[in-house]
Amino acid sequence: MSKPRHNLMGKTFTRWTVINDASDDKHGKHVVVVKCRCGTVRSILAQNLLNQQSKSCGCLQKERASETQRERWAISRAKQEAV
Repeated sequence: MSKPRHNLMGKTFTRWTVINDASDDKHGKHVVVVKCRCGTVRSILAQNLLNQQSKSCGCLQKERASETQRERWAISRAKQEAV
C-alpha cells in the first residue's frame, strides 16, 4: 500500500521549484521534476525536497565558495596593506 503523496506542484524549496509531478522510481519512491533558480531542470526524489537534503543543482555551493574566496582575498589584501 502506497503512502499518500504531498501535492508539491508550484512549491519552492530553497532554490528548487516543482514544475511537474513525475512518477515513482523503480523502488516506489515519489519523483518530481524541479527547476533550479539558475535554470537547471532535474528529476529528484520528493523526500529530498521535503527534508531539505537537496537545496539546488550545485549552483548554491558554487556561489558560497565564490563568496568565501572573495572574503578571504579581501582579508588577505587588507593585511598586506596594513604592513
